[in-house]
Amino acid sequence: MHDNEGIIVEFVAAWSQLDPARLASYFTEDGCYYNMPFQPVRGRKAIEQFIAEFTKTWTSTTWDIIQISSSKDVVFCERLDRTKSSQGDVDLPCVGVFLMREGKIYEWRDYFDANTDSRAMSAAQGSCGESLSAPRRKFILWDNDGVLVDTEQWYYTATRRALGELGVELPPEVYQQIMIKGQSSWSLALQAGIDERQIDAAQARRDSYYQHYLRTEDIRIPGVIEVLAELAEDYDMAIVTTCKRRDFEVIHPNDDILHFMQFVLAREDYVYSKPHPEPYLMALDKFSAPAEQALVIEDSERGLQAARAASIDCAIVDNHFTRGHDFSQAQYRLKTLAELPQLLRAT
Repeated sequence: MHDNEGIIVEFVAAWSQLDPARLASYFTEDGCYYNMPFQPVRGRKAIEQFIAEFTKTWTSTTWDIIQISSSKDVVFCERLDRTKSSQGDVDLPCVGVFLMREGKIYEWRDYFDANTDSRAMSAAQGSCGESLSAPRRKFILWDNDGVLVDTEQWYYTATRRALGELGVELPPEVYQQIMIKGQSSWSLALQAGIDERQIDAAQARRDSYYQHYLRTEDIRIPGVIEVLAELAEDYDMAIVTTCKRRDFEVIHPNDDILHFMQFVLAREDYVYSKPHPEPYLMALDKFSAPAEQALVIEDSERGLQAARAASIDCAIVDNHFTRGHDFSQAQYRLKTLAELPQLLRAT
């Protein structure tokens, strides 16, 4: 029988060495690290990468165990994590729940006091001539459709309707693959032998249907304005979208979102669309920003591919329409945008 409490005592002590590979070795191959309230990280290699990412600014850390107890294969550990980093110092109260399997961690749920972390960073800023708590990231690049507004389903609905009038079906799974690759749904009409003039007319009808949906359906995403208002205090932000300018203007008839942005790049502003990196590279150039100081917020696989091809870290926010996409290359996963400010403070 394994000494589960002893293993966790060793694991906690090992953090002082700041060795992501060693820390990840305590997990099962299919282990899960759930750093509340962020999305869980699954798999030993992904856990190693995640630890390496969020500890990269740490210079030292010592974790003191306050209490530890166990019941069968579950270990409860209350800690005080004392960490020094280039962003400031913090003594952070935490509670970890460890589910063990054959002497390894197969799930770690860690709960910490975000208010303590935030106050410590603010204190560090106030005590220095140059801000120690200034975010490592300075720029946020936002996708539009599916992230700031709930429009993707309506674009699909309009396209499917117009293609249907030509006798061409557009099943959801086919559309998703076309979307991921950044291709055109109208290639299906060409493959069906439809005359190009008929296709042009159908595209015009699709555009009309889509704008009708944009004007009549509720495309707001709750909480977006509040998150943007909070982040605008510390970050320069821009929208980088594949949306056409005429549709973008219908989506944003006022500046309730736009006044938080330094600029907008729409489809007409670049040659190659996502998943090509050009849109995000152009945004970096406009900000005169290095990639490591930026974060992309996306909801689609092609957007993620574009961000990674531009060497920019990417956070994926959950969207029902794109939930089946492959987001394994994303650095971060968010259930809602409300989690983003805390993620930025933690990284």
